[in-house]
Amino acid sequence: MRVFLATSKLKDIEFLLSLGVKSILITPHVTLRGIWEALLENRTPKAHVLNKAYDTLRKVPCLIMDSGAHGLLVSHGIRAEAAGQQYSNRKFIKRVDPYYWFETYLKVVDLFKDILHAFVELDIGQLVGDDVVARWRERLVSVGRQERVIVVTHNYMGNIPAVVEKWVKDGFSYIGVGDQPPGSVLADVFKVAPPPKVRIHGFAYIAFQSLLAFPFYSVDSASWNWMSIYGLLKSFLGRGFATRELKKRANIKDVAKEMFNKARVSPRYLLRLSRSTLSDKDYRKMVAENVKYYILLERFLTHHWAKKGVIFPHEAENEIHTI
Repeated sequence: MRVFLATSKLKDIEFLLSLGVKSILITPHVTLRGIWEALLENRTPKAHVLNKAYDTLRKVPCLIMDSGAHGLLVSHGIRAEAAGQQYSNRKFIKRVDPYYWFETYLKVVDLFKDILHAFVELDIGQLVGDDVVARWRERLVSVGRQERVIVVTHNYMGNIPAVVEKWVKDGFSYIGVGDQPPGSVLADVFKVAPPPKVRIHGFAYIAFQSLLAFPFYSVDSASWNWMSIYGLLKSFLGRGFATRELKKRANIKDVAKEMFNKARVSPRYLLRLSRSTLSDKDYRKMVAENVKYYILLERFLTHHWAKKGVIFPHEAENEIHTI
């Protein structure tokens, strides 16, 4: 089991590594903004910027690159589902032609392919059509190996298990599940794509009970950061996990929510507001505690599924630790 921590800042990677994190997910248009914008404008990225990014990223034991599909869909006014909610606010996202976006993404993947564990397809079928996404998928395969391309399902596709079954027959072995479908659909997905032969990734699929019920190869979460910002701490309680909210921070969060509902204040401003009551030192301590939760969660689930006979190759090569 791998729990990928998503980060939008290159500088946060060194900090996460220092805490023992081994699996990290990046999105190039934010994590590698300088390189991304240069390539998007058909410019050559500055050598020192490229070297710094490469030197940092190559230290990550297991690195996944996301395509930024959700943000691109939102920028074009499509109500893309994420984490059980729908977003349609385009105010804070720059609109880019999807074809230019893909060509830029392909270049970034090519630059870093030697140090990437996997990379996510540009799953924007709602915008350009599934046929276009399929052609892009093959181009990604030509840059890397097929087993490193994460193909992604979405609820609009209809019969998701049937889609997954076709992809498995076509040779894809790393499949991402988007939009958090209900458990009955997930159960059928795992029937047609049994682990460890096929690896299933749950995008933002971090609900503890679901992870106990389904043998995901990997999931990802950015909540290690935003939970710290909003004063939430994840704790391991021996047989399970719980979230507790610091009272001092809860008041700030409630005020921020009220301001957003009344005045539609920028979400970025709310993050600065809610964090303002903590010193950088205290904030770092809170982040460290939340990161520790995900490290423990990863170990706990690895051991949980190993006892049920689900062991992925990277786990077989290493000792499976209990908590």
